[in-house]
Amino acid sequence: MNQKTNVVDLELKPRPSVKAVGASRSSGAQAALNKITSTFMDIVTKPNVGKRTEVDIAKRQGISYGAYNAISYRGADGSVMHSCGTAITEMRAQRQFTRNAIEMRCDALGLVIYVGGVTQVHPTEKTVMNAIRLACYQHLSAKPEIITVADSMALYRECHNLLLTTFNRLARAYNIAGLTKEDLTLVSDSDRMPNILLTEPV
Repeated sequence: MNQKTNVVDLELKPRPSVKAVGASRSSGAQAALNKITSTFMDIVTKPNVGKRTEVDIAKRQGISYGAYNAISYRGADGSVMHSCGTAITEMRAQRQFTRNAIEMRCDALGLVIYVGGVTQVHPTEKTVMNAIRLACYQHLSAKPEIITVADSMALYRECHNLLLTTFNRLARAYNIAGLTKEDLTLVSDSDRMPNILLTEPV
């Protein structure tokens, strides 16, 4: 923070992103990018209230262990409950930057990203800077990794990169080979952000 102006310095330093190799981006990734492009300023300037509802309780069958050796339950009807997701829900009230934010979560990996707008006005130059802050929490962490992005492409790439690097790290430490494409998706609780799949980089 600049002590003279009380304005938070928004340093837009991109994190190293994993680039898509070879083929052009998939239609799913392009559709998600188009969605983010159309809603980017809404995320920055309007309250972000998600639509996540309580998960329906289903009869569970089949217990497996995944990331952090946490239990996953798979029901006969195809429903899944990852205990890392329960921790995300329980810790939300204790974590910073969860209010007025879109929640992007991957329960299987214990990863959650809170997406919210940041606007700063310089008091003397009268310039306005809009950006989006990503507050990323891993499993039971109490402090987030903060990433600031300035455009829709960077927003998608950073979310996907967080998902990909989290998966790669956990795949080395735990046996998570049985996770499905649906398990390995950042699920959004808002129409302003699409779900982001591990298999669809931009």
